[in-house]
Amino acid sequence: MGTRGRVPNPNAQRRNIKMVTSIIEAKRPEHPREMGGEALAEWKRVVDCLMEMGAMHTADRALLIQHCTLWAEWVEVDAQLRKSGRLVNGPNGLESSPLWKLRRELSRDLVALAPMIGHTPAARLRSGVLQGDKPKAKPVVAEPAAPTPAEDPRRLLRMVQ
Repeated sequence: MGTRGRVPNPNAQRRNIKMVTSIIEAKRPEHPREMGGEALAEWKRVVDCLMEMGAMHTADRALLIQHCTLWAEWVEVDAQLRKSGRLVNGPNGLESSPLWKLRRELSRDLVALAPMIGHTPAARLRSGVLQGDKPKAKPVVAEPAAPTPAEDPRRLLRMVQ
């Protein structure tokens, strides 16, 4: 229910601010020992990103395992689909490949899981994570020189009036 409606404006003032009752420390969960290949690469990528955002905890491990497993299956099915093509010969002529249908189902599952782990811009906004470059040290900028009376546009406007 909480994902309905417009994406919140990060600068808007809200009257129904939820009070924080507890703070969970960000912790890196351990990946399963049997996880390998593409699933492990996705695990490392996602966990690093979520740790940087401060939105990771060991309680999210099962959700991450599901996401990484789905991703690895999607990559495998996509590679097989590229080799075999979208259409295959069937009893009634050319038919849509079962791999195509499987890839579409995996894509739907990944898209449904994405907001739960902060993989969409809207989910990051709702969780209070702002996107953009990390703030760097402020550059020292020299104060601009005050305009001379001849360069001052307000003086020129007064002269015209």
